[in-house]
Amino acid sequence: MRFDNKLLYLFGFSLILRILINIQDPFLHSWDERFHALVAKNMMTHPFTPMLRTDPVLPYDETSWTEGHFWVHKQPLFLWQMALSMKLFGVNLFALRLPSALMGALSVLLISRIGILFNNKFAGLVAALLFTFSSYQLELTNGVVGMDHNDVAFGFYILASFWCYFEYRESNKKYWVLLIGLFAGCAILNKWLVGLLIFAIWGIEILLQYKMHMRLKHFIPMLQALVICCIVFIPWQIYILNRFPKQAAFTYQFNERHITEALEGHTGSVFYFLQIFPWQYSFLIIPFLIIALIGWLKNKFSTKMFLPLAFAIFIIYFFFSVIVKTKSSNYVFIVAPFIFLISGFGFDLFRHWVINLFDKKKGCDNYIPFTNNFNHIIISALYII
Repeated sequence: MRFDNKLLYLFGFSLILRILINIQDPFLHSWDERFHALVAKNMMTHPFTPMLRTDPVLPYDETSWTEGHFWVHKQPLFLWQMALSMKLFGVNLFALRLPSALMGALSVLLISRIGILFNNKFAGLVAALLFTFSSYQLELTNGVVGMDHNDVAFGFYILASFWCYFEYRESNKKYWVLLIGLFAGCAILNKWLVGLLIFAIWGIEILLQYKMHMRLKHFIPMLQALVICCIVFIPWQIYILNRFPKQAAFTYQFNERHITEALEGHTGSVFYFLQIFPWQYSFLIIPFLIIALIGWLKNKFSTKMFLPLAFAIFIIYFFFSVIVKTKSSNYVFIVAPFIFLISGFGFDLFRHWVINLFDKKKGCDNYIPFTNNFNHIIISALYII
């Protein structure tokens, strides 16, 4: 079986798995799915007038995202996606959660493709499997974890912007620049400015590559992508500031307060996200992250593929651990694909180490059959993790 066929099967299985899990809970979850579902339902008929309650009878707080009328608490793209799905398949939980299931399955393809671009198909496949069976990601898709479909979409579009960047770095074709800006803009249009993460990584890579020989021309593709990104997300900001000025102003101010205050009881120390790491992932992937780091230090694989992922992880964990006072587990999960990819590099190095060790002990005649069997053992072990 070719790798492409395996990937196609993995995509199909990932989608079916998410759909089956989604239909297991025949009810809306308390935080925050029920609010997202109601706003999305109302956007089926009023796509540019996001409302929680379409016809409020009793007095209400205009700025409340749980009791108000107009609802601009979140950016609208994920709500439009859910509204379109319900328009096509009816107002039901299957349709509501379908966009998240699709984005989760598509993420599997993107992760695998990034592995190929990094000349490590096996690591990409390992990372794709880890993402496929990630219990935390499945719970987001199912609406169990707060911010649910909003964060699924946010993470997907951030991943898509990175995928396009790696494609552009590989081929230097200009249409990837347009797509980087498009997907980064979509990420912001799902949540907010952390969607600009790809530009931070792009800028760091330019600085590291050219150092004292930087020229404006080196930044032009990045600036072009940034302009496209702004074209995608700024019109909605202008629209809501004019259409819903009080609610929009309050929302922007509320977003800023997340940095300086621990809002809505979401408290935690600077170690909060490290403490929940085993819950979001597993203790079992930590050794492989360490192996990957050691492998990079020993030049087992290139800085070009390791540093962008490592910098993205570091920036997100540092920003939300040290700078932002409000702590919520979802904030850092947007870099889960990159953590899984680095884990995949560690799996690959470990695989080669075991194969080489066995080869030295048993002789070359056993190398090929042992390699094939050991690959199957590694893949099977991922299901357990």
